[in-house]
Amino acid sequence: MRDGRHEYVISVIVCTYNRADVLARMLGSFVAQPGLARVPYELIVIDNNSTDHTHRILERFSPAVRLRTFLETRQGLSHARNRGLKEAGGDVVAFLDDDVLVQADWIERLHDCFAATGADVVGGRATLLYERTPPAWLGPYFRRALSEVDLGPERRCLDSGRRLYGLNLAFRRTALIAAGGFNPALGRTGADLLCGEETAVIRRIVESGGAVVYDPFTVVAHCIDRGRLAWSYFERQSVGAGRSDALADPPGSVLQRLRYACESCHALWNEAVRLACATAFGKTSYEWRMAKSRFLRTATLLLCRIRRIIIAT
Repeated sequence: MRDGRHEYVISVIVCTYNRADVLARMLGSFVAQPGLARVPYELIVIDNNSTDHTHRILERFSPAVRLRTFLETRQGLSHARNRGLKEAGGDVVAFLDDDVLVQADWIERLHDCFAATGADVVGGRATLLYERTPPAWLGPYFRRALSEVDLGPERRCLDSGRRLYGLNLAFRRTALIAAGGFNPALGRTGADLLCGEETAVIRRIVESGGAVVYDPFTVVAHCIDRGRLAWSYFERQSVGAGRSDALADPPGSVLQRLRYACESCHALWNEAVRLACATAFGKTSYEWRMAKSRFLRTATLLLCRIRRIIIAT
């Protein structure tokens, strides 16, 4: 017990794929936390078929922390996260991306948030740390696409997991298991930029009566390399988001799929009008790119839904 509250054991899970040097930087920030001596924890790294020198990085850090490593041969972030959940023994499973730097009091803040709130899900704040100066058009819409999380200065309850991301996201383990874990059809697979698996599982937890809390004091910095500051990256991400939206559709009859496709047609028309206005009336570079990104996402969703209709018939 701490201050009369429950002592939570935290299983910290990091999934990685071919980013050994990035992982080393992340683990360096983790082991530097003074609070590791005061919070019961275990660190689990899931290697999702890395072919670089990831194994040497893990060997280097093993003596410094309570580290367990596992190889997950099924490719994909959701498979890796589910493997971490399977191996975890803590009351709380906390997911960190391999390209974040944790704040010095991260694990203590996370522990105290669960102890104070009794939440089923806690999403922390995430700032962006750029490798180079970001382009002028990198406004709020694209910063959120890079997993920036800032929902205000106060801890508060949320009614959904919208705008919480898996780079700094923790669950009560029993709640995540009851929700079925992460959907393997969603989430990144290699260079394929699918998404939405965190939002989907949080939605299931909320539907079963679970509580979601945003904690601005549990902080990580997300390291953004040069490649993710290129416009081509956001185009690929928009297409991946559209595919993910389609994959998240519930199964249904051909009639239901036709209804989804009609909804997408209407949405695409609206996005096309916005893009045309942004192009014709000299909107800022940020506004034009945001309109283009939304158009790509909606067009991809429509095409995927039409394909599902064709397959079903």
